[in-house]
Amino acid sequence: MDKDRNRVIWTVVIISASAIIGLMFINFMPSQTSNIKAAIGNELSSFGNGHTSDSSSSDTAVGTNLYTDTKNFDNLASWNTSGVDPSSCWTKTTHTYKGLAVMQTTQDWNGLSQYIYVKKGDILTYSAYVKNKSGTGKSDIYWPLLSQTEGSYSAATVNPEYNWLTITDSWQRVSGTVVATSDGYLRPRIERTPSNTNTLQIAGIKVEKSSVATDWCPNSPELPQTGENNSQSQTMSFIGILLAMFGSLLGFLGIKKRRND
Repeated sequence: MDKDRNRVIWTVVIISASAIIGLMFINFMPSQTSNIKAAIGNELSSFGNGHTSDSSSSDTAVGTNLYTDTKNFDNLASWNTSGVDPSSCWTKTTHTYKGLAVMQTTQDWNGLSQYIYVKKGDILTYSAYVKNKSGTGKSDIYWPLLSQTEGSYSAATVNPEYNWLTITDSWQRVSGTVVATSDGYLRPRIERTPSNTNTLQIAGIKVEKSSVATDWCPNSPELPQTGENNSQSQTMSFIGILLAMFGSLLGFLGIKKRRND
């Protein structure tokens, strides 16, 4: 009897130890891999000109989007339009492009932007889907603040300060890249210039620390936390297994004790 009891006890102990190791593995493994760093290209000489394409870069690495609320524009107050009320400059249309809300403006300057902090030497790329409601015209991606300070934000400097773009009446992914030449804040944005009297439409804005434009994605906190949820679910499953095994062990020992009595 004692030998049988010892075999069962050791079996349960081994299984329990394996389950505990598995539980520790799940808890300490990252729930998801970090974003792959975008390669830094040798294209500084062409930074002054923006880029246009029918689709986003073939680079499969998706960089972190530093801007928030870029899918639905549900929180227009989170956007800066050079101190002007965003709703007085930009209108959210009833249309979408690739599942992304479309914003439009008929005003010069006052592009949709947010403050981002950069350090000297950072390479940044702005990209977005853009088109004119009709016609063709010039616009630009403008990076700096309008003054040395805007409220509590101190301006960084970049080279170049803007990227020229040619916008048509067809959707295209455009991008521009700069390098920060000092620490501070930037407000990258696409702006309609006085030479362009068309209605400018925009969707899927993305700002990333990269030398190339990668596919649009939401800001990291806006992503579904599937990895974390799966980890929690697996953790609870292991705890349930452990409790069941120890319950079985206690039940077995109780039966043996009653028989011996």
